[in-house]
Amino acid sequence: MSIYACNVARSSAYAVCLLARRQAGLSQRALAAATGVSPSTIARIEKGRMEPTVAVLTRIVEACGLELRMSVAKPRLPARDLGDLSVEDRLQENDRLAALYLLGEQHRSR
Repeated sequence: MSIYACNVARSSAYAVCLLARRQAGLSQRALAAATGVSPSTIARIEKGRMEPTVAVLTRIVEACGLELRMSVAKPRLPARDLGDLSVEDRLQENDRLAALYLLGEQHRSR
């Protein structure tokens, strides 16, 4: 079993689902069958139109032969910078960093 570690923000779940499925080489239909989730639900999650519960996201990642790890930590940005960013800006920055991290992990596993 591979390890798929990522700090997952609410809006980063789509990237985790999509990259885990692609890394496993599964179609949306095959992933849906393996998790008991409908193919349309998988598609909505991957398009960012639906936020899965942690339990569903865990099932998705595990069906891909991976392990979902989450952590709670202080923000990496200095406290003075946080005051300058809106919540939306922080979430967007987290999405960019999570996607970059996941792409690096995907490239490293090849």
